[in-house]
Amino acid sequence: MFSRKSGKLNRTKPVVSQDATPVFSSVHVDVERIGPALYVLVKDEHITEREAGILYDETDAQIDERCTAIVLDFSQVTMLASAGIGTLVRLHKRIGERKGSLAVCAMSEDLAELFKLTRMDKLITVKPDRVTALAGLTP
Repeated sequence: MFSRKSGKLNRTKPVVSQDATPVFSSVHVDVERIGPALYVLVKDEHITEREAGILYDETDAQIDERCTAIVLDFSQVTMLASAGIGTLVRLHKRIGERKGSLAVCAMSEDLAELFKLTRMDKLITVKPDRVTALAGLTP
């Protein structure tokens, strides 16, 4: 990272450890554990009713006693149907039962606008990228 103050390139690692352990992979998602967080790369371009159910089931199956946060990476998602929004609410509730939190990162501008219009950004943390999302969720 470049520091404006010193005018030098800071080569230190980010605060968040990126030591990820792969825990599950399918056609629809790749799931990694990073500390107490699950990082879920959503591979589906469109999240309709079918994909929403799969996303919930495959993510929910990875939640264990160590899990206190979930980060969903939407970098490959271009369309989110109402069923997809429902799935996000269900995952938020599920991780909330564990006193945890849910974040979505790397969304397109269109999806970010949808989140604002539906006020999902008030319920679920939205971050620009993986590192920022994990930094906000993990101790």
